[in-house]
Amino acid sequence: MIRVFFGFKNTILIWIFAIYSVSAGILYAQTLLNNPESVAYDAKRDRFLVSNKGDGKIIEIDYRKREKVLNASQPSVRGLQVWGDRLYAAGSLGVMVIDLETGRSVRRISIPGSIFLNDITVDINGFLYVSDTNGGKIYKIRISDGHVSILAQGLDKPNGLLYDARQDRLLVCFMKAASPIQAVDCQTGAVTLVKSTNLSNCDGLSRDAAGRIYVSSWTSGSVYRFDPDFIGGPVLISSGHHGPADIFVRPIADVLVVPNFQSGTVDFISIKP
Repeated sequence: MIRVFFGFKNTILIWIFAIYSVSAGILYAQTLLNNPESVAYDAKRDRFLVSNKGDGKIIEIDYRKREKVLNASQPSVRGLQVWGDRLYAAGSLGVMVIDLETGRSVRRISIPGSIFLNDITVDINGFLYVSDTNGGKIYKIRISDGHVSILAQGLDKPNGLLYDARQDRLLVCFMKAASPIQAVDCQTGAVTLVKSTNLSNCDGLSRDAAGRIYVSSWTSGSVYRFDPDFIGGPVLISSGHHGPADIFVRPIADVLVVPNFQSGTVDFISIKP
């Protein structure tokens, strides 16, 4: 089936971004993706960026469906976060800071003691947050000077992170059975329960223009949605994915982007506003 259609830059320029599937045949074969893990959007250059855990390459996908290697400075890359004219990439060497114009690595932020850096997000005050899934920690990094501290520890396989500006907290999902959604205070590191769920092996979190929260589950191969206050839900939004990893919602185009870790593809799915 055709996964999505959406517009870039304005509503006039609309095109179909289709993915290889058994039911639809080969509509668009993605060739540079290798265990795609995370997706970010570079609005200034109108392109999506996808991290490859498999070979460490960061792939750009433009509105004409063309793929290109942006950067290949780490053996393995997981979480991606755009902030200004920089891309912050969490991976096997720490957090690599990449110039979005040139694609060159301009800085490396080492995180001593980390085991498996995974997702990454940013707040409105210039701090990055990185989950260490196997280390059970969330690190806080001051962008201005690269200072690293531990915000929270003793967590059970923290994975997806999403900054909630309304309450200056992180929302966290976990790579384990019956993953809860928890909140971590960005100042104190205090951990509280937001929502208990029966969703297992949850990887990514994202938010749409209405403030609704999306979470991906490897166990069901699906993406679900909660309302902004986590009352009720979850609601099934999309299924049939293969290792849905660190998802991304581009609110201006109402598009949910799902990297399929196991099949080496990325699905672009139209969501209603």
